[in-house]
Amino acid sequence: MRSWKDGGYLLFSDIYNSKIMKISARGTSDVYRAYTNASNGNAVDSQGCLYTCERDGHRVVRQKNGSITVVAEEYEGRKLNSPNDVAVRKDGNVYFSDPAAGALPEHQELDFNGVYRVSPRGKVTLIAKMARPNGLALPPTEIHCMWRTRPKRRSSLSILMQMEVLRAAMTSSRTSKAHRMASVSLSTAISTLHVRELQSTRRAAS
Repeated sequence: MRSWKDGGYLLFSDIYNSKIMKISARGTSDVYRAYTNASNGNAVDSQGCLYTCERDGHRVVRQKNGSITVVAEEYEGRKLNSPNDVAVRKDGNVYFSDPAAGALPEHQELDFNGVYRVSPRGKVTLIAKMARPNGLALPPTEIHCMWRTRPKRRSSLSILMQMEVLRAAMTSSRTSKAHRMASVSLSTAISTLHVRELQSTRRAAS
């Protein structure tokens, strides 16, 4: 929900009051943006632009110098559910999670929840479908993207590895052999963990 901005202040979403708040290094607070359509996750890119997931607006937007630009609001002609969290890579690729948290079932156009990538040219790609995608983040290497889910029948959080980015990194000539091997080992470990969680969930439900 929060994100640092150059200049020494913190931005965070006040979802239910539909505001983005600004807290200075001195501890004073002010409204950074009002009427945000129940904004949730925020992220800042290398240019200093603020990216925000609007839960009730069913879209992801970018704010620069007070101007709002829509980054994503639909997938294959259907309106997004309730964008939750966002992360931006240095190369301009934007990742966001889209559960149906704020979407009424009768108004929901997508019959699934997922994690998406938006290319610098604006193409929206579905990375994965899952029950309840929530927060996501990029590590310093930006080789992969991690997110967490909130299964309806479990209180624990599952951490999944975004394999599509990993595969792209592994085939890149700029990625070292050691880094590729480490990525393969990590992806295998995460996959194994996920399988074990699924098996545990099935046993608990039976």
